Amino acid sequence: MLSHESSLHHTSTKQLFASDLHYSSWATRRLLEACAALSAEELERDLRLSHKNILSTLQHICDGERIWLDCLSTTAAGGNWTLPPDPAPKLTLNDLAQKWPDLWQGYEKWLVELPDAASELEAEVFVKIPDGRVPRFTRWHILRHVLDHSQFHRGQLIGMIRNLGHRLQQSIAEITGWSTELANDPSSKVVPQTKANLEQSNFQ
Repeated sequence: MLSHESSLHHTSTKQLFASDLHYSSWATRRLLEACAALSAEELERDLRLSHKNILSTLQHICDGERIWLDCLSTTAAGGNWTLPPDPAPKLTLNDLAQKWPDLWQGYEKWLVELPDAASELEAEVFVKIPDGRVPRFTRWHILRHVLDHSQFHRGQLIGMIRNLGHRLQQSIAEITGWSTELANDPSSKVVPQTKANLEQSNFQ
């Protein structure tokens, strides 16, 4: 039998990213469920953190995932893509809950369908940003940025919700809830993460 360390050693980059995407969608889904219990006033109250309020911060995370999925799924290796300068759409919480799963499925579909993930993830694309520069990024760098960006802001949101005086279920912020769901899903092939990759609730 392979040890846990040996198993991780033989885990592909594609599998690790699939694991990260699965966790990110799980954590965001739990966060949306927690936000559904808040009042409209609480969702839009200026808490002087991140994008001022909970709803705007959720909109920002979702829009970031939307635009970078467009980059990854529509831009050929060595191709050019323009970062849109438009602000995030003003979606309601219900809109977000309905539209976000399509993005998660889009990332998973894109990753699964890569013909040679090792080389395809190393491929570069040129991104024109609003100030006119055109830096180049590897695809894996873009995907890692998307995941880290969403994780950072989810951590802020957990703090914002707690600052409103609400108590969150422990499983929203910790690995235990996610691991339990995986254990109850025999079809899952997701590689568990360590706590180092989870949100922290005390972002400065």
